Amino acid sequence: MKRTWRLLLALLVLTISLALLLWGFWPMRREKLVTPVQPSDLTLPTPSSLFLDPAPGPWIPA
Repeated sequence: MKRTWRLLLALLVLTISLALLLWGFWPMRREKLVTPVQPSDLTLPTPSSLFLDPAPGPWIPA
């Protein structure tokens, strides 16, 4: 009796593992995502915009 239960359990595990193996090799659906890029997004900042002009405060003498 125990032997038949072990064989049934082994067949069940084998069936599940083969099903998962086949599912893993199944070809994925091809998707293409197109993101439009505006030309203004491709511009570099000007060198003068990289320097910060600190606001005058008590720590900077006027």
